[in-house]
This record gives sequence, structure tokens and C-alpha cells, in this order.
Amino acid sequence: MAHISKKPLLAVGVCLLLLAGCMMSSPPPAPENEKTEATGPEVEEEEHEVYSLPVSDIEQIILYPVRVWDEEQPLTDEDCAEVIEALRLVEYSGRELSLDDYQGGTDRMFRLELKNGESIVFSACAPFYIIDFKAYKAKYRVCNRIDKEYYRLVEEYFPMDRRPAV
Repeated sequence: MAHISKKPLLAVGVCLLLLAGCMMSSPPPAPENEKTEATGPEVEEEEHEVYSLPVSDIEQIILYPVRVWDEEQPLTDEDCAEVIEALRLVEYSGRELSLDDYQGGTDRMFRLELKNGESIVFSACAPFYIIDFKAYKAKYRVCNRIDKEYYRLVEEYFPMDRRPAV
């Protein structure tokens, strides 16, 4: 009986898992109307204070690979600047939303290390921003911009041949 190497099969399996993860986390297209925020259930909108991320206090940004969080990479100053430009557009209200009816996406893309020693775990998965594992209504265009930047960086910092097995 011929011996069949399991390494190519394992590599194909890992690629399929990563592809499935990317497909699951791909943001849905923005609605055709100009209101590009997530609407959620039909609820009368209450007034909430609007917050933004403390981008001027970011000292370093750490990148997480797709669906594997025990490995991470600090971004170069140039890549940090690119991510910070996108993060400047993030605005969210104080009202936390439920993720119970949603699947896919990732709850962490970046860890924002602040100058005061604190950190914020951030992800943008339309129609949500996930900030320290709490979901907030997001603008589709901003989410999509951050999502594209994230996957570009993952390809650069975690090439397929170096990505950890899932």
C-alpha cells in the first residue's frame, strides 16, 4: 500500500478554514439608501452621546491574525498611521448592542496600546464596531475601510506559509 503524505491535505484544510473565515467575516454590502448606518430592529432611536476612539493617544497598534489570537504582531509606524487614519472616522454611541443574531466576523482585529498604558481591543465587522468585546452601531463605509485595511495587513504580516494552524 502506498504511503500518502498528510501535509498537503493539512495545508488544503487550513486554507479552506481560513477562506471560510474570511467569507464569514466579509461585511454585507451597504444599503442602497444613503443612510449607511446599521438599523437593527425597528426601535425608536434614543439620544445617546457620541464617542470616538482616542486616536491621538495611540502609541502602538497590535495586529491579530484571523481567528487565532495567541499570535500577534506590532505594526510599523507607517502601518499604524494608515490604521489611525481610518480609526479617526469611527464614531459610536454609548448604547451597547447585542450580537446574539449575528454570526461570523471577528471580535478582535487590533489592540490599540495607549500612551497611558491602557489598551483597547477593536474590530469593525459591519454593522458593528466591537470595542473591548462590546458591540456598537457602525457606519458601513467606515467598517468596510477598516476591514479592507485589516485584511491587507494580515496578508502582509501573516503570510499563508507562516500562519498558525487552526
